[in-house]
Amino acid sequence: MIKNVLCKYCGEEFINLRIMLRESCTRGKNYGHLHELYEGEIKEQYHCKYCGESFSSIRAMSHERCKAGHNTGKAHVPG
Repeated sequence: MIKNVLCKYCGEEFINLRIMLRESCTRGKNYGHLHELYEGEIKEQYHCKYCGESFSSIRAMSHERCKAGHNTGKAHVPG
């Protein structure tokens, strides 16, 4: 099944927005709240909008803490 909707904080993939918004997010600023739609393009590399570090997926990005700017100590966020 094609999955084409991503959460911008945890990188989890869903088949549609309605299903995504039924579940709580486990990462980023939305921890314990509903997932938030990633509105960018699907890419081979994602860059954190705070520190510029590159990752192969949003899921990989969300497993590390950002050390830059006002996002210090929180998960990286795709830019």
